[in-house]
Amino acid sequence: MISLAYLDRIKSLSLKLSLPYLFTSLLVFFSLMLLTVYQSRVVRNGEIEKEFFHISDTLQIALELDPGLGHLAEATRVLAKRKYIEHLVIVDPSKQMVIADSHDDHFGQSLQHSLPAFTGELLKEYLGSQDRGVMTAEVGNLRYQISPFNMVRSDGSGVASNLLVVVYDQVELIQQETMRLLQFCGILGIGLLIAGIINYYLQRQIVIKPMQQITKIIDQQHDTENILFLPDLGIDELGTFTQSYNELARDRARQRRDIKEIRRYVEGITNEVPVLLAYVDKNLYYRFVNKGYQRWFGISYKDIINKPVSDLLGNEPFEKIKKYMLAALRGETIHCEFEIHQYELGYRDVLVNYTPDFDLEGNVRGFFACIEDISERKEIEKKLERHAINLEQQVAERTRDLELAKEQAEEANKDKTNFLANMSHELRTPMHGIISFAKLGLSRGDSASAEKLESYFRNIQISGDRLLNLLNDLLDLSRIEAGHVELKPQNNDIHSLLLRCRKELEAKLEEHEVSLIIVEPKKPIIARFDYQRICQVMVNLIGNAIKFSAAKSTITIYSSVNRRQLQVQVEDQGIGIDEDEHELIFSKFSKSKKPGSSTGTGMGSTGLGLAICREIIHAHQGKIWVESKINKGSSFYFRIPLNLSK
Repeated sequence: MISLAYLDRIKSLSLKLSLPYLFTSLLVFFSLMLLTVYQSRVVRNGEIEKEFFHISDTLQIALELDPGLGHLAEATRVLAKRKYIEHLVIVDPSKQMVIADSHDDHFGQSLQHSLPAFTGELLKEYLGSQDRGVMTAEVGNLRYQISPFNMVRSDGSGVASNLLVVVYDQVELIQQETMRLLQFCGILGIGLLIAGIINYYLQRQIVIKPMQQITKIIDQQHDTENILFLPDLGIDELGTFTQSYNELARDRARQRRDIKEIRRYVEGITNEVPVLLAYVDKNLYYRFVNKGYQRWFGISYKDIINKPVSDLLGNEPFEKIKKYMLAALRGETIHCEFEIHQYELGYRDVLVNYTPDFDLEGNVRGFFACIEDISERKEIEKKLERHAINLEQQVAERTRDLELAKEQAEEANKDKTNFLANMSHELRTPMHGIISFAKLGLSRGDSASAEKLESYFRNIQISGDRLLNLLNDLLDLSRIEAGHVELKPQNNDIHSLLLRCRKELEAKLEEHEVSLIIVEPKKPIIARFDYQRICQVMVNLIGNAIKFSAAKSTITIYSSVNRRQLQVQVEDQGIGIDEDEHELIFSKFSKSKKPGSSTGTGMGSTGLGLAICREIIHAHQGKIWVESKINKGSSFYFRIPLNLSK
């Protein structure tokens, strides 16, 4: 028998399906062949038995007609000529003698010397046995048959029990049997062959071809993302199989759509979260990473996936973190902090979370990794710690600053009050002069001389000019602060402007007996500024220098270019300004009260001139400052761009 293991080695389904038919056909063939051989043998034995009974009956009839031995011998010779008869002998067992022989060779002779050796041995065996029925034996194509033969004695005295020995020649019978067997086998073989061909054809059409179609479609399914369905093959087993497969394919298509949708959601979530996500299997190989992970290390997905963790992290960082990974593979949930290299920013502080992944049997098959960059948080914590350490000091400093600001605000408020009081005084003084001299002129107009009246009018004019200048200063300051003054910058020669200012102040210089020196630059300095406003600044600065300079002293003016900026310096030899008041003198609400200071001498200063100068210089995108010491003179500077932008 062919074992199932051997059947598994056969690749052809058609051959496997044909094997049962083949074995059945062979079994039927050999069974029918054996049955045919058996039937042929039965037929042959029947022919021989029939022939034997014919011989026996013929001899009985012949003996009944003539019981003589001569007639018996004649009958024996005649019967021996029949078909299939090779030799016919009648033996008297009581006398151990041949009484009839178809060959006439052994008639009347004893059994020991008359018959052939095999025939004699067969008779001897028959006579020695207890069973005196029919005995047969075959040697080659000859068949020997011995049976009892009762015949009437020749003297009529009774019936003698003799033996009839018939030797049959079976050559023709065997040939006939063989021919019939061959014919039967041929017909049977042809029938089985035709049946096998029909069986194979039907198998091909009903089973093999549909199976090949199924196999082809299943093979194509491996090469495409689309779901392929099998053809409808009816209601038999193959049809049921294809229907079940198609239903599974539809379920698979639905599941694939659901999986794609879920994967899209998962990828969208994992790729947008501001953390690094990964899945590592039990062999410490990457099986999944999100885009944040890829961006962190600057490596594409295909260069990370299915690669060992050590290849990406490097041996030294991997050895530090390996024990935590192994702990996660033992089923522990891990939370720890590390430094991991980011390919653009260098080493960064990260918070690492490892969550083990268990299968249905409770075995760990990997772990999920969630890595969060906490560098900024750590830096904030450090800053908070530093701030916490210095908080008390900062609070104390802020308290002092607030107290100082409060004092400055109170001082500014006092300065404003003083400024308003001073302004009131300054406004009243010229007004009183105008009113007083007007009254004198009215009361003494008839009696006073012309010279006296002229002096009255001159004093009224002086007081009116002073009042007008004061009002102009107030209006200029308010307009500049409100941004209502529009500068008109043009290209101007600063040295020419300084010469004009000196000419304008010549009378005042002569009155105070002060010299003014304007140092001419080596090269002409052309700058873009508002001519009238810068001239206003220079007149104010030079006027202050004249006012606070002693007689016979000198005022010097320098102009230069420093870093593409125009710088002008007004240097005097006056009483100087205290260093603590260098910023105060530019305030519109303040005026120094310190004795000896040039702004606190009570020389009619309202504190508006320098405030106006500062606003004009700031409008020119520049700066103004003073360098001075008490009794060592003062130097006022301002610096503006050479090319004032609009």
